[in-house]
Amino acid sequence: ALIDAGIARVVSPLADHDTRVSGRGFDMLRAAGIAVDIGPMATEAARDHRGFFLATLQNRPLLTLKLASSFDGRIATDTGESQWITGPQARRMVHGLRASHDAVMIGAGTARADDPTLTVRDMGITRQPVRVVVSRMLDIPLSGQLAQTAADVPLWLCHGPDADPMLIK
Repeated sequence: ALIDAGIARVVSPLADHDTRVSGRGFDMLRAAGIAVDIGPMATEAARDHRGFFLATLQNRPLLTLKLASSFDGRIATDTGESQWITGPQARRMVHGLRASHDAVMIGAGTARADDPTLTVRDMGITRQPVRVVVSRMLDIPLSGQLAQTAADVPLWLCHGPDADPMLIK
């Protein structure tokens, strides 16, 4: 499409390290007389595409830990009750993190205590990450938001060998 469009110059921060393509696109552009410059803003591009590079170069996923705690290092009240400890700006950033990842993972305790949806909201994005709940015994509420929205947004339940077979079904 770029060749047919008559583009004179292409600027890319990085070459594609995926061995399936490995620069052949740039070679095609150069063969068509299009100037190809590689390198500007390479550091920023590498950061933005780190998940892709980990997957293609090291065959492993990018994991991001999102943790919010109070000044004293707690994540709940003394009684164990969950409460908001972040502001609107931080919560919006979390939705951006969700939007940029393939999956969001929590434990069963968080699913029970917070009843989250784990969806991307208020960003104009329709693609949702897979929601993953790790629960040794599958002891998450079927009336909770995760289970109730499973038909619309993918939900994976990872359980241990002793989980109730009826719950697995």
